Amino acid sequence: YFSYIGIFTVKFNRLINSILFRNYLKIQKLDKKNFFKRNSIYTDNQVKTYLNCLDQLEKKGFTKIKLSDLNLKNVFSIKNFLIEVSTKYKLSIDELENENLIAHKDKNYWKEIYRQNYNYESYNPEDPVQELILNDAINKIAYLYLKRKFFVQELNFYCSPKSKTNLNEKTLIGSQGWHLDNQWNSQFKIFYSPYTLNKNCGPTTLYPADLSKNLEYPNYPGYFNDETAQENGFNLNSQKEMDSTPEEIFIADTSRCFHYGSRNVKKSRFLLIIALAPIPYNLSPFYVRKGLKKGFNFKYLNSQIKKFFISYK
Repeated sequence: YFSYIGIFTVKFNRLINSILFRNYLKIQKLDKKNFFKRNSIYTDNQVKTYLNCLDQLEKKGFTKIKLSDLNLKNVFSIKNFLIEVSTKYKLSIDELENENLIAHKDKNYWKEIYRQNYNYESYNPEDPVQELILNDAINKIAYLYLKRKFFVQELNFYCSPKSKTNLNEKTLIGSQGWHLDNQWNSQFKIFYSPYTLNKNCGPTTLYPADLSKNLEYPNYPGYFNDETAQENGFNLNSQKEMDSTPEEIFIADTSRCFHYGSRNVKKSRFLLIIALAPIPYNLSPFYVRKGLKKGFNFKYLNSQIKKFFISYK
């Protein structure tokens, strides 16, 4: 009840944050179609695609969109860039576990390989990850979905090496169990891999938002396994694997959809995860103030997103 994101703590934080940060939390009422057409850079088919993605997000909590629909300078640049990053890391699961043990990391099944090597704090014209985050269509879909200002609050490119053995109920670790991202009531999370994601890569798996909202949260706010999920009303036939090709991105609200991370990786998985989220008003207002002051550690990106909001007042 009184933990970091305990029931009473969250209610208290929401009340305080709704007062202190009301300018950020104010719901924006916008005409969706006209919002996309405002500067006339999108075709009618593109607008239809964006509105369809928005509708799927609102109803199910997840959607996919092709990179070619986003007016990127070079559709294949992010794929080539991340493949180049990924080829530098060929860690086995044993090597990764030993490395994370030395670093005192509790999640020993993946490694972040982007931020430690690239300067994301300032403009880099050679970095297509920045271009994706600041893409006008992505920002508009996120703004319409979240209905308020948002910030980049996560940016990681993870390498998950091939598993030694298939995981079972007793060997699940951390986020390999079902959970919600409780820091927010809602967020806009982008998932992209420069390789095809399918069952062999242990894709992130979702339970649709329209079904998740009707379920109790077993073991709140922690993780739980498939058996516990089924005991609490989950129909595992309704779960959705986040499969994708290098030509598309997957978008999901992991605060509304119960989900779990990579399990039973038969070959190494490389996954870019970007979280666009509103003020984290389920968290302490002291954390929020500190995060705002530092741009949530993404000062350049968030300063550019701030300009996006200013231009659409």
